Amino acid sequence: MPITLLYNIAFAFEGVIHWIITQSYIKVACETKQILDKAVIFNNPAKIAEVHRFKIRIRNANIVCPLLVIVLSVCGYIGGQINPDGWLYIIGAYGWLALVFAFTAVWGWMLYKLYRDTLHSRKLLPDKRIFILHGVLLVLFLALTLVSILTY
Repeated sequence: MPITLLYNIAFAFEGVIHWIITQSYIKVACETKQILDKAVIFNNPAKIAEVHRFKIRIRNANIVCPLLVIVLSVCGYIGGQINPDGWLYIIGAYGWLALVFAFTAVWGWMLYKLYRDTLHSRKLLPDKRIFILHGVLLVLFLALTLVSILTY
């Protein structure tokens, strides 16, 4: 039982860390776009309101996503203790997997969006190899996750 508990705690930490990385990419991509938008620079009220809505949405997501990771980890743990073939375990295991997939998909999309937005500004565009490295690491993460799922 302690090994199973530690395993689920590790999954919860992995999910929260994955959310932190995803949230960081969301913030960088969206704030970069806002920095490049002339309407934001010149205090267009509609654009400033959009910036405030983004900040509220990201704050709410910073509450909901970690809670969802924890709830799914608890469901997986309790379901695994009661009945490993039961619906509670299935919700916890597959829900966690779907959540990490969603985080990874958003992470990849934000990486692409950031590259697309900074492509127009030569001053903000970092070395293209950084985007390639991030993309390769993202694909490697997905491949290793898939291998670990298939071998489990």
